[in-house]
Parts: sequence; C-alpha cells; structure tokens
Amino acid sequence: MALTNILTATLIALILAVVVPYPAAGSVGSWFGSDCGNNRSHNFEFGSKGYYDTLLCTDHVQEESIWMRKISKDVSYPAAGQQPAGEITYIEILDQYTDGNGGCAFLKNGGVGQKTVTFHIKSQRSKGFNFIINIYGKRAWL
Repeated sequence: MALTNILTATLIALILAVVVPYPAAGSVGSWFGSDCGNNRSHNFEFGSKGYYDTLLCTDHVQEESIWMRKISKDVSYPAAGQQPAGEITYIEILDQYTDGNGGCAFLKNGGVGQKTVTFHIKSQRSKGFNFIINIYGKRAWL
C-alpha cells in the first residue's frame, strides 16, 4: 500500500513537472516579476554574477507618467537586428524611483542560461517608470 502511494505521488510530480510551464515561458499569467508592492524600490535581480562575467548590455528605460493611465513597455536584449554577445548569467534591473512610486519589471521570455531576454515593464497608475537594466554574461568569442 505504501509503495503504491509513493509511486502515485512520483507519477503526479512527474506529470506536473512536464505539463506546468516554466514561469518565464511567456504567458501573461506566468511572468516572473520583481517583488512589486512589498518594498519601496522595485529592483529585480536574477541569476548570479561570476568573476569572469562581463557586462553584455546596459540600458536606461524611462517613460513619463500619464494621468490615470498605466504605462507598459517590452524591452528585449539583444535589440532588433543585433546578435547576442554571449550567454546571460545575471540580470539586474534597478528602479530609479526609490520612494515606492516606480514601476514593476517582469521577465517575459529568455533569461539566465539563454542568449536573449525580454522584459515587460509597467508603471503604477498615474506614475511613470525609470529603470537601469544591466545584463551580464559570458561573452561569446568568435
């Protein structure tokens, strides 16, 4: 009886591992995001930066507020028409609004271990956003 329960639990866990999507798979309900609302600065960090990692890309993403509207923007690395510089190991999104009025960043596609990444950034109602995005990784030498 105990062996049957263990096998059933293992089978269910295996099915869930295969069927349930990875959080960064790109569906709107499963975006992996920053800890918005629980701290005053909505910073987002993912992965770990190693000693030999280099800065692959840095970007400053800023949008002004619009009264009673939420603003959103998708940001991709590499930019359209560019080739990836290497494999991503660490992503750092720094909210420049440290008073709790900043936006939220969500990992939409790609990320650590990939060569590309797409973020979805959105503001609070009637607020803008201002983020600095740093992407580190192992540079691909040709």
